[in-house]
Amino acid sequence: MKQAFEDKHSDRNIMYVTPKPIKDPETGDYVPYAFTLHARIIIITNQLNRKSPHVQAILTRITPVEVNVPRKELLKLMHQIAEQNYEDITLDERREVLNWLETKSDESNSENLNIRTLFKWYGYKINSRRHNKGDFWKMKCLNMLKKENAEIIVQAILEDKDLASLSEDDRIVAFIEKTGKSRATYFRAKKRLIKGGFKMPKFDEVQNGAEKVSEETKA
Repeated sequence: MKQAFEDKHSDRNIMYVTPKPIKDPETGDYVPYAFTLHARIIIITNQLNRKSPHVQAILTRITPVEVNVPRKELLKLMHQIAEQNYEDITLDERREVLNWLETKSDESNSENLNIRTLFKWYGYKINSRRHNKGDFWKMKCLNMLKKENAEIIVQAILEDKDLASLSEDDRIVAFIEKTGKSRATYFRAKKRLIKGGFKMPKFDEVQNGAEKVSEETKA
């Protein structure tokens, strides 16, 4: 690649050495060890390992252009896509997935918010329905959003109907497994949520009441 970018305005003589010959995926023919390159090259990538000396060598030979779609425009496009049929997921389910994730993401954690991940979120929703896992898909989707904060995870746990029948200690274990953070972090995040106006789901209130009655019975 470095040889190919040495002089973009003339033919380049490319030579390489490898123990395993490179095969053209379209023709099946082997690429010769030496050839003249006449073409222009465009590299499109989502991520760059800028710590790699090989990547740095390429970057010094090209004119990199970074293209970022504003979050507002990206969400507008994703809403358009959500209106189109997709495998075994209804229109209402597609809208539910996107609307819910739109409320859970912002500029700070939208690095992995893109068209491809939308289809992965659909898959999580479909699997949750098929296996009667309720809102488990929400946890899977949140895992794809970078820089998740503790409050988002705690809220997803509290809103998960599958976790509603578990004790608070079990929810804490789920939080620790999900984030690697402490029990104290769970309670601080939960306290901030409630202080900010978060309403505990009714099924959670029933469970908490059952636990309280159970504790009083033991006493």
